[in-house]
Amino acid sequence: MNSFLNERIKIKSIKIENLQLLDEKQILEKINLKDSNLLNLNLKSLKGQLMRINEIETLSIEKKINGDINILVQEKKPFVFWEVDGKRFLIDTKGTILNYKNYKNNDLKIVTGKLANLHANSIINKINLFPKLNLKFQSADYVENYRWDINLSNNVKVKLPFEDNENIALNFLDNLIKNENFEIFEKKVIDLRVIGRAFVK
Repeated sequence: MNSFLNERIKIKSIKIENLQLLDEKQILEKINLKDSNLLNLNLKSLKGQLMRINEIETLSIEKKINGDINILVQEKKPFVFWEVDGKRFLIDTKGTILNYKNYKNNDLKIVTGKLANLHANSIINKINLFPKLNLKFQSADYVENYRWDINLSNNVKVKLPFEDNENIALNFLDNLIKNENFEIFEKKVIDLRVIGRAFVK
């Protein structure tokens, strides 16, 4: 009887669900099942092992009496590319570097500069509030650790003021883009660092 019971509670399979960017093999390599007895499996310990994978946001684990373990994973989502010191990294909204192998998405925006990863979510969310501007927005450069330059699709660079005044400047820029003559600014620099004024170079 005991032999039959032990056979019934032996871990038979580990199924990982909802993977999109992570490799299943990479996850299984993180699991160390010292005891293959399902009843002795410590789910808290197993979850702790898996949460060491930087790209996992959350997960849930279910063990079934037939010996199956089901792991439902929620991955961290790529947000933008961050370029610094000649290297490019994929990051999420919190600025965490994500090591997804062979990830390609040419639609993602780019931010550059030291600490740009920690501030990217704020500036991009603000730009998203202005539809016309958002259509032309290509990349953003974090300058001197306190403000942004943004680059538009017609090779226009826009110098923004300090963070507290960004919304005012972005609203002005969005209205400027709505003007049918905006294309005359191609390959120009628009300086909006002084509130209420625009300098074109």
